[in-house]
Amino acid sequence: MNKKVIKIDVDGVLRDMLSAMCGIYNAVYNDNIQPCDVKDYDVDVSFPKCKEKDGISAKYFFFNEYAYEVYNCANVLPKAKEAMDILHNLGYYIIIVTNQETYLNRHDTLVWLDNNSIYYDSICFTKDKSIVKGDIMVDDCVDFLNQCNNNEEELICVKAPYNENNNFFTKVPSLYHYARFLETQEGIKSIDNLK
Repeated sequence: MNKKVIKIDVDGVLRDMLSAMCGIYNAVYNDNIQPCDVKDYDVDVSFPKCKEKDGISAKYFFFNEYAYEVYNCANVLPKAKEAMDILHNLGYYIIIVTNQETYLNRHDTLVWLDNNSIYYDSICFTKDKSIVKGDIMVDDCVDFLNQCNNNEEELICVKAPYNENNNFFTKVPSLYHYARFLETQEGIKSIDNLK
């Protein structure tokens, strides 16, 4: 394969799952948590009332009890679809690499991608993102980026409230910002090639 391979995460990069989760949590527990308040990637830490009031983990609450609402009703992050189109037009081979807890979560993710016309070339569901080889990886989770630290990939971290204190990776405001950066770089290379 001659194309450069870019690995793209779904939640926090393409899908605004955090806003969906906050909305459901607030409705059920009469709370007012906002995405900017979620300072820990571990949902059990960030959404404690699930355990305190109902004795269940936040993972179970979001990814089992309210999985349909979380996975299917979440919005596309601003300009994420346009970013994927830019990457496709630049000639990148796009692999979505995402960790989804259950078979139903995987199914709902495929449906969500299809319903929102998100372009990609292939998809891999895995907890170990280092097994998928690529040239670039874009994720919001520092742990997943750390998994790929020895893969000789360019590691790009999409800013989120739960990764704001981590400065080990190149951070971008969004996938769209990064795609536009790559588009600009490709444009410069093309101009240089004409000289």
